[in-house]
Amino acid sequence: MTAYLVRRLLLFIPVVLGAALFVFFVMQVLPGDVAQLILGEEARASSVAVEQLREHLGLNRPLYEQFLSWLWGVLRLDLGNSLWTGRPIMDELIVRIPVSLELVSLGVILSVIIGVPAGIVSAIKRETLFDYAVRSVAYCGQAIPNFWLGIMVIITLVTVFRWLPPISYSSLIENPIENLLMMAAPAFVLGFRQTAVTARMTRSCMLEVLNEDFVRTARAKGLLERAVLLRHALANALLPIITIVFMEFAYLFGALIVLEHVFNLPGMGSFIVEAIYRRDVPTAQAIILFLALVVALTNLAQDLLYGLLDPRIRYS
Repeated sequence: MTAYLVRRLLLFIPVVLGAALFVFFVMQVLPGDVAQLILGEEARASSVAVEQLREHLGLNRPLYEQFLSWLWGVLRLDLGNSLWTGRPIMDELIVRIPVSLELVSLGVILSVIIGVPAGIVSAIKRETLFDYAVRSVAYCGQAIPNFWLGIMVIITLVTVFRWLPPISYSSLIENPIENLLMMAAPAFVLGFRQTAVTARMTRSCMLEVLNEDFVRTARAKGLLERAVLLRHALANALLPIITIVFMEFAYLFGALIVLEHVFNLPGMGSFIVEAIYRRDVPTAQAIILFLALVVALTNLAQDLLYGLLDPRIRYS
């Protein structure tokens, strides 16, 4: 197990470097100049001021020097300063990461609490009205875009219930009630798609397992139906379900880019949109670095959980 963990952790290095390198060069080919954006009207009047600001920000250095300088800072746990605000990027991330992690976690919890039981019951009551309803909602959940659903939720809350979620963000520690009120709508929108995916995967896996010989043997032995479903059927159907839940956990960070703008949340999604719009390369690289680590750690946690749930899986 130790050797396996070391190998997987070492694989993080090329993944993170590749993601950072890709973002760095993509940002270079995008039109626009952060120095001109900062100076605004002054940039049109004086090209000298633009060149002086570019020199001050270090943008006139060769590209490889800029990237290596940023990489050396990352190795020292220093992500540098924002080109736009001049503030340390790490300070911004410390404030915004908890917002996105909370929202994604609420979406995942919602999908597991609703999606897994719905998929199990749908498999048990196959070709019934409940099964058709679950499958129809699941199809809608995968087809409806998050941003459209978010806008519809806000319109419904305002026009039907005469209620609008809090506009200013409050952290979970400072004001739990107001925080959960603000997070409820975006968590529902974010978790709706994953609930649909989880329910469909659970239903498919349960239908496949329920037809296996060991399930029929367990029933022939006279075991209670609950024991057959939970201890035998669900236990053997968990691995694909866990796979899809962890995959969706990483996917949801991408969905935050639009959703946080819709619900005015100061998280990672809105942060990267601002960084790209302002051509703030160090900030965009830092966000992509974090997202790459999230994906890599999610995959590692998924593989380790496989070994705990299925004794046949061994890591050498």
